[in-house]
Amino acid sequence: MRFRVLGPLQVLRDGRWRPVTAPKHRHLLATLLVSRASVVSTPQIIDELWPAAPPASAGTLVRTYVMQLRRLLDDPDGLLVERVAPGYRLRTGPDDLDADHFA
Repeated sequence: MRFRVLGPLQVLRDGRWRPVTAPKHRHLLATLLVSRASVVSTPQIIDELWPAAPPASAGTLVRTYVMQLRRLLDDPDGLLVERVAPGYRLRTGPDDLDADHFA
C-alpha cells in the first residue's frame, strides 16, 4: 500500500491515487502513518481525534473508524492496520510513503 502525505493525504488503491475524504479517517490514518511500525494506543488515538473533550463513546468510535479505514484500504483481515494491544499499528514497507522518498 502506498501513501502520499506531502500535500493532501492520499492512498494508492487499484492503480489510482484516492483522497481520504472523511476528516476522522484522515486524522486516524495520519496518526498511524506518523507512528508507523509502532503501536499507537487507543487512548493516544482518542487524544489525537478529540483533543479537547472526547465523547463517552470514543473507544467504540475508534473501533468503528478503524473498521472503516480498513475498508478504505481494502484490508478486511486487518493485515495492514493491525490490532495490537493496547491499540493499533499500521504496517508499511520502506517504499510506501512519499515523504521517505523525499528524505
